[in-house]
Amino acid sequence: KMKVLKFGGTSVGSAQRMKEVAKLITDGERKIVVLSAMSGTTNTLVEISDYLYKKNPEGANEIINKLESKYRQHIDELFATPEYKQRGLELIKSHFDYIRSYTKDLFTLFEEKVVLAQGELISTAMMNYYLQECGVKSVLLPALEYMRTDKNAEPDPVYIKDKLQVQLELHPDAEIYITQGYICRNAYGEIDNLQRGGSDYTASLMVCAPVHLAGKLSQQLQVVRGHHHQCAGFTDAVQKFCNGMSGFRIQVSGRLIPEEHRLGDERCTRRPHELLLTTRQFISDGLRTGPPCRETLAAAAGCAWS
Repeated sequence: KMKVLKFGGTSVGSAQRMKEVAKLITDGERKIVVLSAMSGTTNTLVEISDYLYKKNPEGANEIINKLESKYRQHIDELFATPEYKQRGLELIKSHFDYIRSYTKDLFTLFEEKVVLAQGELISTAMMNYYLQECGVKSVLLPALEYMRTDKNAEPDPVYIKDKLQVQLELHPDAEIYITQGYICRNAYGEIDNLQRGGSDYTASLMVCAPVHLAGKLSQQLQVVRGHHHQCAGFTDAVQKFCNGMSGFRIQVSGRLIPEEHRLGDERCTRRPHELLLTTRQFISDGLRTGPPCRETLAAAAGCAWS
């Protein structure tokens, strides 16, 4: 059996937070971990793209250099050994050189989506390297090999299930599978994305498509939210792909929501497990673990913070 966990950008927003996530996921149970880009990265990549649309490569390169410098600092803080520091620096150089290559040619929507994908590709590789440095049997599950939308820009659950199973079977002895949220390929094989909130969407698809079609994965999903106002999109994604399924388990915090973190929805004044039961026929299970911060675990409506 395997859990699917998703951590948002704030939860992996620094080297220290990545280390905290690593502690949280290395509990001896096999699991798939879906990660967003580090906090602020996607917004910066959007800014770089805006400069390139405006044919301002100098402005784009200035921001690229600043972001790369920031990541080099993250690498220095994350890894302890010279070997993995070097691997991390090579990783960063490779991705940022790739981003720079788009400052020299025509820039369109297709190129923008490739640029935006780099944040998740970097964060997952960093986490995978860190886990390996710690002696954990961790592997990357490349989302671009299994996550795809159809010609209507809707997720293709049959394709996702089949290709995901292939990727899992390539590494039968792995303890932790690290994969990218948000990014995918479209029906034409081009790099695309699931738009804002797409990492939540990725996690729900990874659980729901296999469960619905073959029951291959454990029916359990945990999500660490960084911002309470983003939770509605995840609720919609889970409801859409799990509607009518019985026995689907979502772990949530059992604490009441502080007034300042409520979503403006009257239902959110209830305890999370009660809220879950009002959304669909879900079965919830209280979670007792998690970091003592606002980015504590929340799922479905995502309305529980410490």
